[in-house]
Formats: sequence, C-alpha cells, structure tokens
Amino acid sequence: MTLMRERRTARYQQIVETALRSVNNRQDKPLRISEMCRAADVSVRTLARAFHAVHHVPPSQHLRTLRLTRAREMLLAMDATSVTQIALQFGFRELGRFATLYRQTFGETPSATLRRRALPRAAQGQAGDEQRGSGPAKPIAPSSRRRASCAVARGTSRGSPD
Repeated sequence: MTLMRERRTARYQQIVETALRSVNNRQDKPLRISEMCRAADVSVRTLARAFHAVHHVPPSQHLRTLRLTRAREMLLAMDATSVTQIALQFGFRELGRFATLYRQTFGETPSATLRRRALPRAAQGQAGDEQRGSGPAKPIAPSSRRRASCAVARGTSRGSPD
C-alpha cells in the first residue's frame, strides 16, 4: 500500500509541476484552471486531487495566491500607477474583494503597498509594522453587537430555546 501511495504522490507532484510550469510561461495572460489541466493532460478532478496532495489547497486558491503575489510585485515595482490598474491586470474584477484578499494575505492594503514603495528608505525604517507588512493580518471577526443585531433581525438569539 505504501508503494502505491508513493507512486501516486510522485505522479501528483509531476502533475502540479507541469501545471505550474504552464502558468509561469503565461505571465502576461490570465491564469485558468482549464489551461493547467490541458497542459498537464489531466481532468479537473485529478488536478484538484494533485493540488490537495502537494499544496493542501485547491488549484483555484493556489492560482489566486499566485495572482495576488504577482500583483504585489507590480505594486512594488516602479512602473505601477494605480491599485485599480494592477487589480484589473491580474483578473480581479471586484476591487473590494481584491483589497480584502490582499490584506488577509500580506497584512496591508494594496494602497499601503503602493504608498510604501513611494516612501524614501529612511522613512520606511521609521514606519510601523503594519506599513512594512510584517505578516498576514488575521481576519477580523464581526463585532458582538453586529452578530446580536443580526440574530434579532432573524428572530433568533443564543439564549432563547427554539
């Protein structure tokens, strides 16, 4: 059984490498799962299994992370002019969602990254940790008051029996 598992893991690793190589060769075009499947010559389900086995995430999440990383690189590059331009260039059509995902991933907003790039080196050393992007920000849970008001609006509350 172990030999079969090792062979499957090696095959999945090969599938993921082939799929990602096809993505890296197409840096100027939108990234699509169907194109990754075509390049690796596998079905969508097999690609999903391979990504779960190798990276522990679905291919769509891995692609989104790649797109976010590329967007960050562009925001830090000297030729970036606006967050909107970069977000649209990397296939993020919903700008609010882009900003939320970006903040969750990199711990700062895309506009903060763009501003930080413009700061002189001396000012960057004096900036706070949140501006330097010291790590991913934890998602902020809605306030207790908001949860309570939502429960009241639905006609339910935690303290009352159903």
